[in-house]
Amino acid sequence: MLFGLKNTSRNILLINYGFPPFPGIGGRRWALFAKNLEKSGYHVFVIGASNPFNYNSSWNIGIRQLSGYYPLNINYPKSLITFPSELYGKIKYKIGLSLVKFKHRGNPYDRTVFWRSQLQDKIKEIVKQKDIKTIIVSAAPFSLLTHVNELIPDYPKVKFIADIRDPWTTNVNAYGYSGLSKSRFDYELNMEKKCMSNYNLILTVNSTLTSYFQQLYPMHNCVTLPNGFEEDFFHTGTNLIKLESEKVNIVFTGSFYDNAFYLFRNLIDTISQLKNNSRVKFYFIGSNFESLVKYVSNSNVKDLFYFDKVASSAEVDLVLQQATYSMLFLTDDINYSLSTKFCEYIKHRKPILLFSKEGFTSNYIIDNDLGWHVTDDNINQVLDQIISGPEKVFPNNFDVNQFSVGKITEDLINLLND
Repeated sequence: MLFGLKNTSRNILLINYGFPPFPGIGGRRWALFAKNLEKSGYHVFVIGASNPFNYNSSWNIGIRQLSGYYPLNINYPKSLITFPSELYGKIKYKIGLSLVKFKHRGNPYDRTVFWRSQLQDKIKEIVKQKDIKTIIVSAAPFSLLTHVNELIPDYPKVKFIADIRDPWTTNVNAYGYSGLSKSRFDYELNMEKKCMSNYNLILTVNSTLTSYFQQLYPMHNCVTLPNGFEEDFFHTGTNLIKLESEKVNIVFTGSFYDNAFYLFRNLIDTISQLKNNSRVKFYFIGSNFESLVKYVSNSNVKDLFYFDKVASSAEVDLVLQQATYSMLFLTDDINYSLSTKFCEYIKHRKPILLFSKEGFTSNYIIDNDLGWHVTDDNINQVLDQIISGPEKVFPNNFDVNQFSVGKITEDLINLLND
């Protein structure tokens, strides 16, 4: 549904590479904010990447609810996005990676390094046609920030906002930063230090990232705008995945971090040694489970694990409604994150088993009695308690609504009007 554009002060251009229908979690945060901003009378126009896959995001909230949606060609080797497994596909991957490395001095895994020209042209077109007053750039990919930064001096009456969903050069486990050569890493570091100097506001998803960017830009306004959950509950529909009601069902949803595999391996090795382990079943619903499936298939507890994917957020809701508990695996460099997975678990009031090193997230869960922090030292005890002990109940006095996107959008609107 298109809204009238009489109040152009409410016209926002959002640049989000992974915006739905592009699959993955990269667009979920701003798909929810865009939906709620439109409900509040704002007009959100979105630039995203054309979907190269033969399926859509499970978080496809609906681009029809936007005032405008503009998909751009990916302009990046498709093989580096779809990760083909056949021999010919692997050869194309290597050729594509070599090509990007030859043409770009920084991180070759940044999917928007070749977006500069078409992105800047589209921004100029939309700003002129729609009288845009605010531009929000959500990263990663991080080169989006550099492309947009070049235009900022040309639009002194437009408010430019950088939204940082993940660590940039401090990222150890994602976007290929851990494997960069020194020259490529230094290039990225230089971009991080200078590219956001013109932005009017820097938003991040947690206080740790906010503190980091406040140190880089001490004169800038850096604010934490956390992730949240959609208030709507999908109570009806087809349960494509039915959990075993007589068991303790523990559910993980979303994409699994590769560098969290050691935490999963510890879970398998421990649960295989516990008595009465047949009383529990672990469900992994989402993506990037290949290494997990392979490890489980060679264990003696493969019947206790189930792996699948879903096509919509409604199906995620239906699975979590059946769960006893939820699971969260955090890599060592993001053990301070209250991720989108965390928000979904909180929405359904499912106590969380957090597998991670000690950090802000584990302290938050323990301090608020939201579940367990599973470590090498206590994993036997925790799993034995879950299998044999009484069921843990989510605390009634915990304010779940503080993580609702509707509530967080109110804070966002205050920032937009500031």
